[in-house]
Amino acid sequence: MAAHLRLRYERLEWATKSRPIHIGVLLLSDAPPPRPEDYFYRAGKSERSGYQRILFQELIGAAGIPLEKAADEESALAEFQHRGFFLAEACECPLEELAAAAGEDPHHFLRAPYLRKFAPTVVKRIQFSYKPKKIVPIGSDSGELILALRDAGLGERLVLENGRPIFDPCLGDPAGSAEFRTALGERIEKALSELP
Repeated sequence: MAAHLRLRYERLEWATKSRPIHIGVLLLSDAPPPRPEDYFYRAGKSERSGYQRILFQELIGAAGIPLEKAADEESALAEFQHRGFFLAEACECPLEELAAAAGEDPHHFLRAPYLRKFAPTVVKRIQFSYKPKKIVPIGSDSGELILALRDAGLGERLVLENGRPIFDPCLGDPAGSAEFRTALGERIEKALSELP
């Protein structure tokens, strides 16, 4: 339990350092990854897994930051912050940990019920703390939050793709992403550029 709380506080500290004073674009994900090394704001501490490295590059790219700058993670995160982008998770702990604590198999559980429980807290954080101009739900599971955000009067701030969160079903599969033109960063950047 102590290790769990320590990691939670570390994630909060890393994210707080990179949080813009005024958030222009809030990228809203479901939960942090299970491996601490893969956390988005943990810059250069150790090697990210392949999937998380690609996700990092895609989200940095969504802010219009060139891919070659993503190699220096600290500089890329500073530029991400400077451009008013911030990644937040609906749940502050990996959902796999919550499932295991509830006695479920952390590799085979339904994510949606867990996310629905966090929707009221997410709405409050957005309304009273983040106060972003735009909210971009990313990842298919973050769709569980859209109704709560609309019910709270935040619907006009939502940036969606065909009424759904923006996600890349082929993330981590460069050939699949190229074939289906699903690059997450480009899709987010395009959706933001089409706003009035």
